[in-house]
Amino acid sequence: MIRPDYIFLKHKKTAYWSLAGKEGFSLLELVIGLAAAAMGLVVIISVFVTLTRAYTAQNASASLQQVGRAAIDYMTQSIRMAGLNPRRIDNVGIISATSTSIEFNLDRNLNGQIDSSAEEHVAYIYDSAKMKVGEALDSRAPYPLVKNVTELTFTYRDREGNDLGPTPNLERIRTVEILLIVALRSGREQQPVSRTYSSRVICRNLGL
Repeated sequence: MIRPDYIFLKHKKTAYWSLAGKEGFSLLELVIGLAAAAMGLVVIISVFVTLTRAYTAQNASASLQQVGRAAIDYMTQSIRMAGLNPRRIDNVGIISATSTSIEFNLDRNLNGQIDSSAEEHVAYIYDSAKMKVGEALDSRAPYPLVKNVTELTFTYRDREGNDLGPTPNLERIRTVEILLIVALRSGREQQPVSRTYSSRVICRNLGL
């Protein structure tokens, strides 16, 4: 006959040894656990970096979209007014035209003369070294109209649409085509985000 206290002790001893085998982790288990945690951390960091780069690129693209579109729309509206001359005064129209700059005047206030303080003398000049387009009003020093410009090209066409070349006959100019490319680096290791804009301006006040 088995004594009850013997069974209790046996069970207690068994339970003791069973618990003793679960007191900690082996070195191999720790190494495997740390390796798994490190791999998980690498994945998390990689996802975070990817998302950050995408967000930065989207912000740069949105900024370029806004700035570039506003700049070319502004130049288009201004150049369209070139040669405004309802009173038929002399020396009104495009007075200088190159592939990277255009200069013109107009009788904006319709008083029959080109005033020196009425923004009636306008020039757009591309500075490739500083990557900016400057606007000069009334022969004052140009101030930046748009920055981060990698290209600004003006193309001049006559009434029939013929390209007048890099040194056009000013009296034959009827249309001005604008090509504007802006670029902005969205991160140290990323390629610049670039946007291209173009506009075709019919100078309705020229040749009247």
